[in-house]
Amino acid sequence: MWELSNGHDETPLYPCLTEEVIEESMTLSTTTATLDVLMAIEAMLSRSFTKLEQKEMGMRRINLWTCTRMGEHWERNINFKEPAMNNKTAISRIKPEEDASCPTRPRQ
Repeated sequence: MWELSNGHDETPLYPCLTEEVIEESMTLSTTTATLDVLMAIEAMLSRSFTKLEQKEMGMRRINLWTCTRMGEHWERNINFKEPAMNNKTAISRIKPEEDASCPTRPRQ
């Protein structure tokens, strides 16, 4: 303890891991139901996890956004406490968030 308090620490330094950004996009028809949006999200997640599995990496954050022809914009950022390592895990964490705020859901 005395050595640490005097600035002597033999613990090796480990560099911070870099964050990798994977972008996926999909164009949907003009009349899109909530189920279509969720299926599109699942398809894009599947493609993303294919890339991540090759590098043995997980997913810590997902940024979802839509833009319509009329210029309406919707965005949702979802952070995971622990990395999602597969499509099924990520979907189970996203659905409760999306059910409350999906852009195609009727507003009351």
